[in-house]
Amino acid sequence: WCTGTNKSGYMMHLTTHKLLKYGYLTPEQLDSVCSMAIVRNPYSRMVSMWMFNRYGRCESFKHFVKAWSKNTIKHYRERGEMEEWYTPCHAIPQFEFTHYEGKQLVQSI
Repeated sequence: WCTGTNKSGYMMHLTTHKLLKYGYLTPEQLDSVCSMAIVRNPYSRMVSMWMFNRYGRCESFKHFVKAWSKNTIKHYRERGEMEEWYTPCHAIPQFEFTHYEGKQLVQSI
């Protein structure tokens, strides 16, 4: 029943902690289902973001990474904020999707 989206279409972008916090899942439901995560290579992830978001043919990958790290990830680095309005879900560290307070919340990675 939890296939990556809901009626609003954004559940797949929530971390496991947020799924529990916002009531999409109960701890009992999480324990009773097979849960897994596939972790993507961080470099491939950044190249994908660059290809999707680049501003024309002239923007280099190097320029994109510098601008992205300076602006987009700023709130996460400085204050640990990972709400979507601060740090896009595609950019937060992937352990945020699988762990909370040092505990692995999904069964398999």
